[in-house]
Amino acid sequence: MTFVRSGYYRQWRLVDTELPRCTMKTMPSPTGKAWIACLLFALVGIVGWTKTGSGTTESFPLLLFYGVLLVNTFFSIRAFSAITPANSIQIFFDAILVVVYCALAFSFGSAFLFSFVSGVLFVVSIAKYFHLKHLITLSSGLLQRKIKINALGALLSLFAFSVAAAGFSEAAAWILSAIFVLANIYLLAINPMYRADS
Repeated sequence: MTFVRSGYYRQWRLVDTELPRCTMKTMPSPTGKAWIACLLFALVGIVGWTKTGSGTTESFPLLLFYGVLLVNTFFSIRAFSAITPANSIQIFFDAILVVVYCALAFSFGSAFLFSFVSGVLFVVSIAKYFHLKHLITLSSGLLQRKIKINALGALLSLFAFSVAAAGFSEAAAWILSAIFVLANIYLLAINPMYRADS
């Protein structure tokens, strides 16, 4: 047994150095997990858009939303997979998020449905990170930011859902997409939300 430095946040942890090397090498890094997940979601998104959204004008801003969501998801998985311990409830939340993400990919044909599913996605992710707060003591600032920003995402989805329900589907799609894109430019490039602090 030995102490090694690992993870996105440079934590010291105890590992069994007697594990077979092949086992340790086959465990994806946080960046590797992020690439695998986002490439799979991108593939599902392409399939979903060709089947449900390619013939509607409101699908284009929704596709833009989905693409920016993928970029955000990459940084999110890379950050949080490095600090999330093995836990059955966290795995359960991840499974739900995968299902909802795939449902979002097959909702491009309707801003009404898409905004509803995106709202569900944000709400489930809030529950996931609230639970994660009870599992770890580090990175509380990061978790608080993530929860607050996802709450704003849920409110944005609810607003777009209301606009679409009022009969302005294309306007709802552009509102959802435009605000989300601008928010992510700020949160990923200007004031990065996934910075490591306490």
